Amino acid sequence: MSLFMDVHTIEGGVSAADVAGAHMKDLETQGKYGVSYLRYWVDEEAGKIFCLVEADSADDANTVHREAHGLVAHLLIHRLEHLLVHFQCSQCRLRVLALLGEFALANRHAGQDR
Repeated sequence: MSLFMDVHTIEGGVSAADVAGAHMKDLETQGKYGVSYLRYWVDEEAGKIFCLVEADSADDANTVHREAHGLVAHLLIHRLEHLLVHFQCSQCRLRVLALLGEFALANRHAGQDR
């Protein structure tokens, strides 16, 4: 499995409640494709949604979104160092780095280093 970050851009903004509902649909669908949506972040005003996902392929990750709610990502990042340019505020960048670091450490301790 590989770790991906996908990016959605919703013109006119997006509500956190709508994103939470879409994420729940992803969780209900992901097992069918061997995908695991781990976490998401929302910038409501900018209409940006970022999803951290484990999948065998980008196609598998997109298939879950397509089937669950139809909101396929505009961008799928495999090398997460390219992710940070999409976050507008430095505080958001630091939070994402911290969360990704926690994830990496947890996997390393579990013997699942990627």
